Amino acid sequence: MNYWFHEFLNGMQLLHQEIHSNVSHLAIFIKAGSRDEQPGKEGLAHFVEHNLFKGTKKRNAFRVMNRIEAVGADFNAYTTKEETCLYASFLSPYYSRVVELFSDILLNSSFPEKEIENEKEVVLNEIASCDENPDESILDEFENLIFDHHPLGHSILGTATTVSKFNQNDLKAFIQAIYHPSRILLISAGNIPRQLLTKLIAHHFEKMPGINSLRQQNPPEVLPSFCAKQYRQNHEAYCIMGIRTVAANHQHSYPLSLLNNILGGASMTSRLNLSLREKHGLTYCVESNYTSYSDSGYLYIYFQTSPRHIQSAIQLIYNEIKALKTKKLGSLQLSQAKRQYLGQAFISWDIPQNRILNMGKQMLLQDKIYDPEDLSLIIGQISAKQLQEIAMEYFIPDRFNTLLYYPDF
Repeated sequence: MNYWFHEFLNGMQLLHQEIHSNVSHLAIFIKAGSRDEQPGKEGLAHFVEHNLFKGTKKRNAFRVMNRIEAVGADFNAYTTKEETCLYASFLSPYYSRVVELFSDILLNSSFPEKEIENEKEVVLNEIASCDENPDESILDEFENLIFDHHPLGHSILGTATTVSKFNQNDLKAFIQAIYHPSRILLISAGNIPRQLLTKLIAHHFEKMPGINSLRQQNPPEVLPSFCAKQYRQNHEAYCIMGIRTVAANHQHSYPLSLLNNILGGASMTSRLNLSLREKHGLTYCVESNYTSYSDSGYLYIYFQTSPRHIQSAIQLIYNEIKALKTKKLGSLQLSQAKRQYLGQAFISWDIPQNRILNMGKQMLLQDKIYDPEDLSLIIGQISAKQLQEIAMEYFIPDRFNTLLYYPDF
């Protein structure tokens, strides 16, 4: 696929794919996530994102939202450990309106104190909801343990204590310190000539000074494995177990992704689902996931079951892990695994909004775009022997970390 790449004089970057469609898509990625927060300010990156929509020097909160919703557009945002993203889908004639609004939000947000106090309640409710939901809280706690309280392990939401203390100065200071052009990437897929879009963005964002503010990376150390237990007022036992792996740009990243998909990916025919759910009926939900960052990564397995079945379930998981290490995939198994993995990737890529979000994450983490054709070549070259070797290298029982939530009764 053809993409137009342009770097502006102030260091901001643009990646554009021209598509002939009535609907266009634009995302702004800022390399500003929870790992960029100072001690005692956990949750600030996410809180800033919430308040970017609450007013600028020339628009109040209603006018910010109405500016784009009045033309039927969809506008949203999210924060992760390593980036903040604002994105919109809109009718193609409204490119200028969307670009102008994005620039107004990033350059002129006023962070009204009344809106900050209102939004604190929203986020505090979000934190309370997460704490009460073991599906979510166990992953947050596991990340904090496996990264040993490194910023990568902190909850994106922060804590009730830190969020309650945020004020207007905190938000403005974070913007001034982090939201620099060298950290900003615009991704576009839409019906607009690249030259016109480039001029449009330059016109609205040229006021941003070209400050070079690259993240000072501090990779988390790999520490001895742990087994932790907590007691909660739940009816079932919850378990998450995982290992530290590699960053997104590591040569093992895609083989690990394929191996994860075989083990416990989204498919109902994953090995863990067939064993724990279909064959033994021990759980309704079992899954695995490989999460990669710019300088680290981990793979985890999650399930919930009756307390009396927890050890049986863990043993079945280790049985499947052992099988991946001792029994090389047959040619038909490998072929099916690749088709399944690539099918999911192609379907996701075919949705333009998903595409620009995937492109943004790839550029931030890997400094390159891997479209489905590129991915097909990479996955196609992975052999059964390579998957077995990687399983042997990473899936070592003594290296697994485990967190258990047991019912408190």
